[in-house]
Formats: sequence, structure tokens, C-alpha cells
Amino acid sequence: LMQYKNGDIKEISEPVSTSCYRTPCDIILSVEGTTLKAHAQTSAEYHINPDQPEVVSEVNLETNITPNDFGGIGIQYLGGATTMIREMRIEWK
Repeated sequence: LMQYKNGDIKEISEPVSTSCYRTPCDIILSVEGTTLKAHAQTSAEYHINPDQPEVVSEVNLETNITPNDFGGIGIQYLGGATTMIREMRIEWK
């Protein structure tokens, strides 16, 4: 997980090698109290080379945050590989 704030970029969780962004990709983000949780997974097959670190198809990340009442969601796309968002559901409780 990364934090983008006032032009500064900072890691806010441990890095992980994953194939979870391969189609089809499901991502669930949630905030519980002061914890931001991210779950991402794919059912796409991925060949793991035995001589390289394991690349997982499912990740569960979390980090402590300072909650706010601003709300909202955004997606930033900086080019590169083609990206399609087929379905998005946002709940604010």
C-alpha cells in the first residue's frame, strides 16, 4: 500500500510480489476504525519459476491510518498497460 499526499509518496505496508492484477482481478478496500485493509485476488493461472521468489495470487494487506470524514474515491491511471474497470461498488456507512 502506498500513500500519496501533497506530491509525496510513501510505503505504508510491506511489499509483496503478486499476480493478483491479472484478469479477472477482484479488489476490496475497507476501513475498520483506524485500520485500512486491502484484499486483492485473481483466479488466473500463473507459472511460478522455482528459481524466483514466490508470486502469490491473493494478498491481504493492512495498515494503521488516521480516519477522516472526507469520503470519496478516486482512480489514477498513468498509462502503460490497457486497463478496464468492469464493475465498481462503493459503500459509505
